[in-house]
Amino acid sequence: MYFCGMFGDEVREDVIYESRSKKKTFLVSFQPEKCEITCGCHLLEFQGILCGHAITVLIRHDVKVLPDKYNLRRWRRDVSRVHMRVDMNYDGLVSTLGQLMYEKLCTSFALLADLATDDVVRATTLLEWIEDQCKEIMTSKSSSGSNVVSLHMT
Repeated sequence: MYFCGMFGDEVREDVIYESRSKKKTFLVSFQPEKCEITCGCHLLEFQGILCGHAITVLIRHDVKVLPDKYNLRRWRRDVSRVHMRVDMNYDGLVSTLGQLMYEKLCTSFALLADLATDDVVRATTLLEWIEDQCKEIMTSKSSSGSNVVSLHMT
């Protein structure tokens, strides 16, 4: 149900808790000139997800295209992700060489991280070594003309 309030838009929702239902009102602030929206449930701020209350107000205000600032990187399909770099084989249970190597590297790095976490000096040395290896590999691949996604080490 939708109501237009004096200080913003109100969206009422039936909230069910322990087999009891009660109506809850959420205040949604919408600035059409900037296409900025905030909701009293704060789902966007806490989880990075645009809530149904905000979507209801956007629909009511006839917004047809969601601004880019609400399309978070993690929800986009065109973003390159690490797990997508390994070719998948769906022809039975046989793993490709790339899959096996990726799994082995991940297992080894996880074990190394567990062992080195409590030793700040050793952990720092390992992180520096990993950064050096990343730079070296990226340099050799970029000079050979390969498409390489840049890594940002923090």
